[in-house]
Amino acid sequence: MGHAQGPNVPHGTLSDYIWGLIWSVILTAIAFGVVITGSFDKITTIVIVLASAVVQIFVQLFYFLHMKRTPDQSWNIITGLFTIVQVLILFVGTLWVMYHLYINMQIGY
Repeated sequence: MGHAQGPNVPHGTLSDYIWGLIWSVILTAIAFGVVITGSFDKITTIVIVLASAVVQIFVQLFYFLHMKRTPDQSWNIITGLFTIVQVLILFVGTLWVMYHLYINMQIGY
């Protein structure tokens, strides 16, 4: 059985997959090393791990999901951006509601 792939389906080369693997391992090793060694303070460690995670997301999208800036990928990019906006709205809205609930519960009767 063959894959249902046409001429317009983007394919990655072996080189793309190898570079994606190398970058993924490097970024994972950076985050792991920073946490294990404990050489930075807590805030710096969190910032480095989060930055490594964000870069890791883009590595995964580019090298493994082949989301490149081509016209046939525009809907995938728009859908991805819409998803990111929705998650941010959900996350920030949840923090906002929880903060205000916490503040309002501090008023004693």
